[in-house]
Amino acid sequence: MAKLAIVGLGKWGKVLLSEFSKHSEIIYAVTKGDEIKSWLKENSPQIIHTTDLESVLNSDIDGVVIATPSSLHYQHSKKFLIKGKHVFVEKPPTKSTKEAEELLEIAQRKNLALFVDHTYLFDEAFVKFKKILQEQGAKRVTFKWLKWGSFEDDIVWNLLYHDIYLAKSLFGDPIYSKRVSGSQNGNKIHARLEFLNKKKAEIFINREFKGEKTKIIFAKIKNLNVIWEKGTLYVKGKRKEDFFLPKASPLTNICKEFSRQIGLKNKNYENFLQAKEIISILEKQFAKR
Repeated sequence: MAKLAIVGLGKWGKVLLSEFSKHSEIIYAVTKGDEIKSWLKENSPQIIHTTDLESVLNSDIDGVVIATPSSLHYQHSKKFLIKGKHVFVEKPPTKSTKEAEELLEIAQRKNLALFVDHTYLFDEAFVKFKKILQEQGAKRVTFKWLKWGSFEDDIVWNLLYHDIYLAKSLFGDPIYSKRVSGSQNGNKIHARLEFLNKKKAEIFINREFKGEKTKIIFAKIKNLNVIWEKGTLYVKGKRKEDFFLPKASPLTNICKEFSRQIGLKNKNYENFLQAKEIISILEKQFAKR
């Protein structure tokens, strides 16, 4: 069982801590603030709390889970890779292709696992959704994400990033992408991607929505409506209506995969290469200049 540290214990960091604790041994939690320290003592007293990142870098851990604000992802990932530690990092791992290439070079040279939290790709319902679209020859897919919150982060790097990698997974590398529209306050965005064979993806995100939180991917194929909604797959037609629920959570699947990657003699960098390509798309077409 790999020995890990976690850096950052915000809302999602706590979720990652809970899940990774099932597959690895979490030795250290690097955080700031007495409130987090008290929470850790109450919920995971066996984990050593510290504010001293250097001491953890120089410890005998195998790897690290980085769940800090996105502005620190590259900095922290680089430090741990240089010290010979495997890295699982929240998206985006960097906000420039150049920085992503640098992290990848270090990881490959040292034969270290370098993995980005593309959680939705590990959703079994999405995998089935993708299979149906490929079998039926779908040409168009619509993404809609309605929620309230995440205002402290750039909507492009925090939310659009997810839908870009999902669209890319469905149809391959886009040959055209653009921001169609968006609100002045940066809380709404409409993006369009076009792929080979006239395939298209339309993405609508609104993080000012005060109703029920919704994340949907929709495709109409012949006489079928195929819908992925918050981890459940629905297939609806004139003569049939079916749904599929995954057996395991996407988070469980991705944490297991990172743990598996640590143990591989020859590391697979497909996940991080995909992240680098998403960064390139966002950097060139969507990021603020």
